[in-house]
Amino acid sequence: MKIIATYSGGKGGTGKTTILSYLSLLVATVRESLIIDMGSEGGISNLMLGNPSPPFLRDFLLNRCSLYEVIGVYEVEVSDKIKISFNMIPNLGSLDNLDSNFINIVMRDPFISRMMKFIFIDIPTFQKNKHYMDILKKTTVLVVMEPTIQSINAAINNNFRDKIYILNSPHPYPSSVIKDATKILNKRNIEPIIFPYDPAVAIASKYFPKTLSHLSKQFTSSLRNLALKVMGV
Repeated sequence: MKIIATYSGGKGGTGKTTILSYLSLLVATVRESLIIDMGSEGGISNLMLGNPSPPFLRDFLLNRCSLYEVIGVYEVEVSDKIKISFNMIPNLGSLDNLDSNFINIVMRDPFISRMMKFIFIDIPTFQKNKHYMDILKKTTVLVVMEPTIQSINAAINNNFRDKIYILNSPHPYPSSVIKDATKILNKRNIEPIIFPYDPAVAIASKYFPKTLSHLSKQFTSSLRNLALKVMGV
């Protein structure tokens, strides 16, 4: 079982939750996966489900329900003929009881460890909970940056052992800016996976299911490369 989580160095708006949502769905088509929302405001839950219903992760942490009860099986319709099922632990509300031991609980659970090949964790940008960094150190971290020096510097100053760098354009950037950002990363021996700006992705927060059949070839290619790298193919 492999755990993947997102990080942007405290820089909001990099598109890390959006990329994780598309990535987790793509992987779910070939491997049994579980998505966990560790945000208090329902980041990936709201994006993929719209208006998620309880029980939430916070309910499990407050001993209101079991781990199995909080895992929901959902479905998203890509087209009239294609539907993708996925497993998620959604959340909405504060996670004051969350600590790094939660990952150990998930990994040691007999059902999850036997059935799930990948776990995708959406960690909020602004990490008030001190345990988030401990959780990140136990995962493969998707370090998501925009092509700006501020975003790059914020994201790459980390001590994660296993990480994949992503250079994302949630907004339109001139090609020269992306090239310059890539050169800066290359000088630091970093070869990022580059995600181009995609108008469909830009409206994912409101129309996520509808965007699935309208992703550009360039964005889809980058997404496929990321999925292959995550899966070790």
